[in-house]
Amino acid sequence: MILKKNVLVWLALLLLYLTSNYALNVRNVHAQDADVKLSVAPSEYYATKVGEVFQVNVTLEILNETAQVVGVDFRISYNNSLLEVVNVEEGPFFKEFTQGPLGTFFVYYVEDETVFPNGTVIPPHIIIGALIFPNETGQYPGPFPNGSGTIAMITFKAIQHSPAKSLNCTFEFFDIIAVSAEGEYLTAESEDGYYEIAPLTYEYSPRRPVAGQEVTFDASVTIEPEMAKWYYWQFDDGTTLNTTEQVVVHEFIAPGTYNVTLTVKYVDNSTLSIWKLVNVGSYIPLEVKIDAGSLYFRGEICEFNVITTYLGDGVHADKISAVLYFNGSIVQNLTDKIEWLGTGYYRIQYTIPGEAEAGTYTLLVQAKYMGLDGMDIKSFYISDNIAELEDTIDKIEGDIATVVIPDLEDVIMLNLTEINAYVESIDGTTATIESDVGTLKADVSDVANSILNLDGKLDATDSKIDDLAGGQGTMLTILYVILVFSIISFIAAILAVYFARKK
Repeated sequence: MILKKNVLVWLALLLLYLTSNYALNVRNVHAQDADVKLSVAPSEYYATKVGEVFQVNVTLEILNETAQVVGVDFRISYNNSLLEVVNVEEGPFFKEFTQGPLGTFFVYYVEDETVFPNGTVIPPHIIIGALIFPNETGQYPGPFPNGSGTIAMITFKAIQHSPAKSLNCTFEFFDIIAVSAEGEYLTAESEDGYYEIAPLTYEYSPRRPVAGQEVTFDASVTIEPEMAKWYYWQFDDGTTLNTTEQVVVHEFIAPGTYNVTLTVKYVDNSTLSIWKLVNVGSYIPLEVKIDAGSLYFRGEICEFNVITTYLGDGVHADKISAVLYFNGSIVQNLTDKIEWLGTGYYRIQYTIPGEAEAGTYTLLVQAKYMGLDGMDIKSFYISDNIAELEDTIDKIEGDIATVVIPDLEDVIMLNLTEINAYVESIDGTTATIESDVGTLKADVSDVANSILNLDGKLDATDSKIDDLAGGQGTMLTILYVILVFSIISFIAAILAVYFARKK
């Protein structure tokens, strides 16, 4: 039901007159402190967007518990160029103190600005009335409202803002009437509310963009989507964009300072513009580094570590991918295996397939941060698996044992009789060596010369041994150089034993 003016209070008084034993005496107004107080909650509200919907609660506080309040009627003003009344509902406070089956009565009416003949101007406002009905007998047995609570809930919608500063208005109470169960007018006081809406603006990120970087411009920070028809962007670099999208992306090619202007066309066909200076620096790429080993085996679980940094600080990449290549082709996309461990720190765990081809593989990691791109590659070698490698080593050792060792035994493990036979074939040489040894003992001062002579004789001995070795050419060809030196040392030792025996 919608009623104009203050008819609610007259309805309430009429009900009281018809149903109670008390005569009405509207002149009997309390002269002391107020009986009730009206206020809005929240007392201040800051809307951040055009199109934002918010609720203001009208609170009734009982200041005098003996007042026996059963009805209130009031007007609350607002700025209808900034706000639109979406809905008004009864609050729960009076419902807690119903006196009979009829419960409560609630009514509201929205009025535009009114100019009376005497020049009095009443701003746009809402008339609200709330009443507790008596019981079946027309009595108010109580209990009566006490404490405080919400008697009305008003839903507003912000419909306008400014491009330069916040707009505001107040919620002001006037023509307040409160009535008691005895039909008396009660004294009332009020506390007005305050409303403010943010100016038109936009945001952009990153806050320190660089040339070649994607910059995101967001007009949604102060406008709900349904409030605008289109957005016109002028980027001050020779490019413009007319769109219905609230969020756009732009890339400045060169560093510099750009005056970026946004013009909004609203649903009421009005337009507003806002501009900001955007400083664009020189391009600095996102740095990506991969840490990986140089050799892995088939079947091995390997781990790759990735670090993303910008200007020396670790950053969390907006997007990151990893792909493994072999012979110029993609082997596997490892993006789903990327694990975030900390700011700028990632890990990729990958099991080398048992059937992977041996060869050099390359891991490519690409990342994006605030429109900046970065990448890194790391190559490594995949070999046979460890079991296959052990089998290969066992096979090589077996080949050595089968082929090399028996031949070595034929040469090295000669018995003393064979060695003596070799020695006797060079008796002439050994006799000379004995003579040199005697000379060495006789004259220590000639030791150097004796050693030189001995070296000469040993060279002759080596020649003889070489002749002997020629007869065993087939066997010696499979010896390693180090084993030949070992044999010579062994023969030299035997010669020393032999010379000792001759003496």
